Amino acid sequence: MTTIEQLRLSRLEQRDENNPFDEYWVSMADLASMATLNQVPENYLDRLHALAAESGKSSAVVNEEIMSVALVSAAFGFLNVFNDLVGLDIEGGWAMAAEERLQQSFGRHAVNSDQNPSNLDHALPTGGPSIEEMMSKYVEKVKDTPSYCKERVGMLPPWIAAFPKHLQPLHASFYTEVMAPQAQSLLTAEFKHIIAYVSHLEKEHPKLAEAEAYMAHFVSNDQAKTLKRMEHAFAIASQRGGNEKLFSSAEQAALQLAYLSAQMPLITPYRFSEKIVAHFPADTCIELFVVCGMASLTQRFTAIIDWSQETIVEDFFHKHKLERDLEKLRYPLL
Repeated sequence: MTTIEQLRLSRLEQRDENNPFDEYWVSMADLASMATLNQVPENYLDRLHALAAESGKSSAVVNEEIMSVALVSAAFGFLNVFNDLVGLDIEGGWAMAAEERLQQSFGRHAVNSDQNPSNLDHALPTGGPSIEEMMSKYVEKVKDTPSYCKERVGMLPPWIAAFPKHLQPLHASFYTEVMAPQAQSLLTAEFKHIIAYVSHLEKEHPKLAEAEAYMAHFVSNDQAKTLKRMEHAFAIASQRGGNEKLFSSAEQAALQLAYLSAQMPLITPYRFSEKIVAHFPADTCIELFVVCGMASLTQRFTAIIDWSQETIVEDFFHKHKLERDLEKLRYPLL
């Protein structure tokens, strides 16, 4: 909390000699904030490099620090959306302390008591594999990241290729597991990618949306129908028209939640939650929230780290003459 106070003072130009937040580090903190809104200005990363050069910091180090911010922002993109959709309480004790120390409200996640359960109000497990052993297991399962992803989703998702090399197999394992069909689940792999497609369009990430569209088509059992479903998914999600016959009532509710999950600030009115609970059992609700969280993870990362679209996706859109104009996709004719 002392660090947060130092950042606040630096923003107010009240920085003393013990405050580590010079203009570079304040700007780096702002980068994480901008990624939340998908509003990183053009050439902002160049500005960070210019600020760092004044203190003699190398371009390679700056790139590592930018990547670190992107990865942390991505992680919290997942957590923010998942926690908001679930309506999870934050831990009371430290939240109350932070509110008192920083004299600021934490909004809809604020707490009224320091007595609500914390993550450590239970016995910690003993024995079993270490974190390092678990991570090694996932890496070993993937082995060759491009081949692993091509087998499951038709390509190496281009944002995964932009991850640091040693993290690519871990994220490939995480992403493909989340987007794969689960036992007794009411969500197909095809529909999960369509959910992400809707979220990306609303958050104005066309490259991500196009990649998800390709993967939805690849994993589909009825590819011709999937093309039609993608054409109408965003209209259904945003309630701006669309052919409702292409989606069940449960799928329509899920699409509307996916659209809502990409809003900022994220607020989930009860009427949307009520529809989800009415259509899906609890475990499928959680699975749906996780997919929305995964979409947010990739959005936060992509807001900071640029990557090139895969040729296979470009060819897919050209072959099927699919719409790529973002405004036309986001505001379809009724």
